[in-house]
Amino acid sequence: MGARAEAEGELNLTDHASVSASGEAMAGAEASANASVGLTGVDVGAEAFAGAKVSGDVGAEVGGIGAGVSGEAWAGAGIAADAQVGMGDDGKFRVGAEFGIGLGVGGKVGVDFTVDPGAVVDAASSAGQAIQDTGQAVSDAANNVKDKAGDALSGIGSALGF
Repeated sequence: MGARAEAEGELNLTDHASVSASGEAMAGAEASANASVGLTGVDVGAEAFAGAKVSGDVGAEVGGIGAGVSGEAWAGAGIAADAQVGMGDDGKFRVGAEFGIGLGVGGKVGVDFTVDPGAVVDAASSAGQAIQDTGQAVSDAANNVKDKAGDALSGIGSALGF
């Protein structure tokens, strides 16, 4: 209940690297709780807050391995805690936690680490292909040098009558 404004963006640098950021401002009151325990992991958390807050987060992912941090500044009263370990609905393995507390002035901080098995395999495959392509280029260049050197020696031998 209250007023809220949000903004977010993502920049894909390559097929295997991206950065993202988001921000939000809220004035009002909110309360939530969640608990999920299953074969794919655990996600538990609760938050109660009344007042105004601004939040932001930034993250990056390279080759299927991601990390992010988040923070909030609070003017009001609240408490929050969340922890997550396991496989998310998006197929990424996640480990993350957040904690916040405030009475008058306070805040919340969090960290998040992800591993996307499919993206890790794709990045490794791309790296392997790049290594193979580089090896082939070096081999082709070496063969070209060998052929040119042989042609030069043959030409010298012919000129000298051998």
